[in-house]
Formats: sequence, structure tokens, C-alpha cells
Amino acid sequence: MKLLDANDILLYLSTCEPLNPTSMQSKGESSAKRASKGLFWFGGSCLLAAILIVVIYKLIGWAPSWLRVALDLLLIGTLLSGLTALVIDPVMLLVRRRRWRADAKDAALRELANDHRHIANLVVHEEESLQFVKHWLTTRIGRIDTRVAQFFGKETALLSQLGLAYAILKEGGGPSWFGSTLARGLARETMSTH
Repeated sequence: MKLLDANDILLYLSTCEPLNPTSMQSKGESSAKRASKGLFWFGGSCLLAAILIVVIYKLIGWAPSWLRVALDLLLIGTLLSGLTALVIDPVMLLVRRRRWRADAKDAALRELANDHRHIANLVVHEEESLQFVKHWLTTRIGRIDTRVAQFFGKETALLSQLGLAYAILKEGGGPSWFGSTLARGLARETMSTH
């Protein structure tokens, strides 16, 4: 019975998702992101249209004056929309900086509500099964951490040793110096890099 209950708990936990950070954005922030993205798309479209006009001009060899005015307007539109899109994010950062306490409190309350919703679904299970799952997950995470640490620890040490060996080889005189040193042995003559 405990094993089946533990399987149900693990199945439920596999469906749990943390709160999405984008869902914590205010309407103004999400509108600003949409506006910034729209301005980038508009600027890109203007730039593509300007490139198309230049290609047509190069193929035909002449262009009416209204086409040159359109090209200038497209390039100005590209420049202004790109600059405006780049300014939106820093402005929103300044706005958010003014109300960071309220935003932090709202984010904490949303995360707490999300966690409570998950906890409410786990309360129906037995305490013993919950403790078993907690122990199993803690053990599994420890094993995974150990594997990752062993892998990256060994690989990082190997890469740093190779980097050090390369630096020594380069400072010592390069591959030709290394080859002659191996061939003649370590002597005073071979230690010179010149």
C-alpha cells in the first residue's frame, strides 16, 4: 500500500510546475514587451523593404524621386523603431525599480499560493508515504549531484591541466622546442628558447 501511494505521490510531483516568472509581470510590463517586440518587427520589415528598393534600383539603374523619398522614410522608420525598442526595457526597469518591494511581495504571495495548491493535493496521502518519497527524492538528488560533481570535477581538472601544459609548451618555445627536448633530453642547451 505504501509503495502504491508513493508512486501516486511521485506521479503527481512530476506534473507540478513552478510558478512561471512571466506570469508575475504586470500588464504594463507585458505590454511594453509586446511593444518592444512589435517595434523590432516593424524596424526589420522597414529594413527589408529598403533593401528591396535598393536591389530594384541596382537592377533597373534609375529610380523615381518618390522611391528615394520612400527609401529615406523606411530607413528613418528602421532607425527610430529600433532605438525606441531598445529604450523601452531600460525605462521599464526604472519603473520596476521604484516598486520593487510591492513586486517582491506579490511574487512571494503568488509562489505561496502555488505551493499551497500543490500541498493541498498531497495532504490526502499518508504521512509515512510522504516521508518515504521525501527520503527517496533527497537520496536521488544526492546521487545525481555526486555524479555531476564527479564528471565536471574530473573534466575541469583535465581541461585545466591541458591548458597549463599548453601555456608551458608555448612559453617554452613551442612544439619544435618540445620535440628537440624529447629527442636530446633535458640539458642546458635544450632549455634555451632562442
